[in-house]
Amino acid sequence: MRRWMHTIPLCLALCCPIVLAVPPGVMVWADSPGTAQALVKALDGDGLKPYAGELNEGSMADADVLVLHQQKFEPLPEGDRAAIEAFARRGGGVIGLHGAIAAGDAAWAKPVFGAAWTPESRRLSSHTVIDVATDRHPLVDGAAAIESNEEAICGLDLATGIEILATSSQKESTGDPDKTTRPAPAGQGAESGDPPQIWAYESTLAGGKPHRAVVMLQGTTANYGKAGIRTILRRAVAWAARRDNVDEFCTAADIASLRQAVALPSRPKKSDK
Repeated sequence: MRRWMHTIPLCLALCCPIVLAVPPGVMVWADSPGTAQALVKALDGDGLKPYAGELNEGSMADADVLVLHQQKFEPLPEGDRAAIEAFARRGGGVIGLHGAIAAGDAAWAKPVFGAAWTPESRRLSSHTVIDVATDRHPLVDGAAAIESNEEAICGLDLATGIEILATSSQKESTGDPDKTTRPAPAGQGAESGDPPQIWAYESTLAGGKPHRAVVMLQGTTANYGKAGIRTILRRAVAWAARRDNVDEFCTAADIASLRQAVALPSRPKKSDK
């Protein structure tokens, strides 16, 4: 009898498959094919299998998290906005990068992203220190400051309830090398008065399920290959997908990279400012 008792657990282990957590589906969309490829590469591996797709129901059907990037700060077509809104309404996580914040007006963007680009919003190019609130949220736990020579974004219309994870302390250039710089306008919602550059947001669209969003405003394509930025992106995917552990798709080396200050290169001058 005892011999049978010992064999029962072994039989169960052999006969019953181990159920492993299925990684979230991650779809990437960008207005630049090169940026879409860079984001897929940055997120790929360690359990994640992201894919580049289009903003329609069929392409987004297998996605749990949608990563959006725009180089230009311009509204998306109505059909694209409707697809994003429907995705968020069903509880899909949304990660907005750079110009994605300008995809729609405030009535559309604030429930989706937690903020909106307005006619008063501005893109400021100069040396920027992105101060990370490491004790505020698991997404930036242990992260060092980010030094950047690309744009900082200010003057956004912020929703109530966003969790500001990083702000920009920087100077706006006057355009005249013989004149000193002047402080950039303060952003709404930041306790320090500095404009927020990374935040997390949770909301429920009308008639839908709760959804999560993460926004990162710095957007030079090459920066997504930087270890610290890549780690924050992978954490953002885990958090937006409501995983219990935000480091589920990060290696020990990824997490260690957060403790090192990240220096981001300059963004090439654009004519769409």
